[in-house]
Amino acid sequence: SIATYKRFLNNPSAFGTQEYAKAYYHIGYAYFKQKEYTSALENFRLYLMSEKSKSPQYLSDAYLRTGDCYLVDKQLEKAIENYDLAISMKQSNVDYALIKKAEAYGVLLKFDEKVIVLKQLLDQFPKSSYYGVTEGELARTYYQQLGDKKMALKHYNHLIETHPRNLPYVRQAMLDIGRIYYDLEEYQQAIKSFKDVVTYYRATEASRSSLKNLQRLYTEINRPQEYFEYIKSLGIEPSVEEEDSLYYFAAQDQLLDKGDCEQAMKGFDDYIKRFPTGSFVAKAHYYWADCLDQSAKYDDALSHYIKVAGMPVMAFTLDAYKRIAYISYEKKQDYQRSLEAYRQAYKMSTFKEDRNKS
Repeated sequence: SIATYKRFLNNPSAFGTQEYAKAYYHIGYAYFKQKEYTSALENFRLYLMSEKSKSPQYLSDAYLRTGDCYLVDKQLEKAIENYDLAISMKQSNVDYALIKKAEAYGVLLKFDEKVIVLKQLLDQFPKSSYYGVTEGELARTYYQQLGDKKMALKHYNHLIETHPRNLPYVRQAMLDIGRIYYDLEEYQQAIKSFKDVVTYYRATEASRSSLKNLQRLYTEINRPQEYFEYIKSLGIEPSVEEEDSLYYFAAQDQLLDKGDCEQAMKGFDDYIKRFPTGSFVAKAHYYWADCLDQSAKYDDALSHYIKVAGMPVMAFTLDAYKRIAYISYEKKQDYQRSLEAYRQAYKMSTFKEDRNKS
């Protein structure tokens, strides 16, 4: 125990013996296990200053633990210095020293240096127990910090091919592969990757994350029906509200995010047919009308604007009346309908400028 070693150090006859310096080492280790890193660091440093036998096993481990204490304390340059001392002794713990050195570089935001150290571990220690987690960290660094998706995919795929699927870093690799393909807009590959995660890791956070990514992906590519067919095949029954929302936003995203009126109108048509009294029917008719309006298809646009005006008042009702009034007057010469629409627009206008226009 710590108290026993301290009593030994206080014994005048202990000084100069081979065990004197090692007592500091053992005290440091005891504090280290208790996560009292300040006290651990103090004793590891005392050991390193007192050690006379130069035992490579103890010295290299003391340098490692000193590095760990500095790393916890965010004294990163000192941590790297001690990891380098451990590495230079070429003992059995060099792979550990390398991965911790890479971690320190990551905290320092020196990602190129981090990659060099991680590659050094992979090249020099192919049998290391840290190999898998190191390759996963290398791939993650390429993906998240350096933006090199090609290299990230290379290392993630190699990791999956060479390690059992039950390892957590393999699960994370499979999930990240899906995210990379999504970022690259290679949607079919992304769908396959996310579905693989769901297949292999049911009822896990990775599976739930993959389902959320699939929902977002199918919404973005305006294929919500495929998403619902897939989750139903898993025994998941979506609520009517969930289907209503997803079908609508899949269409809206085509318009607002991509500016693709053609795909948006198809989506709005599908949504209204599926949910004729859905929560977003008025908005669907308005955006559909706006797309037709922009294409000078005024008759069809007018019919949708009229439907919006006939529904409960919402954010686009005033704009719908304005467009009904304009199209009826300018394009259809239907002055009576135009007048009625202008009157409704005037009643709804809250700002003087809008009233003057009406």
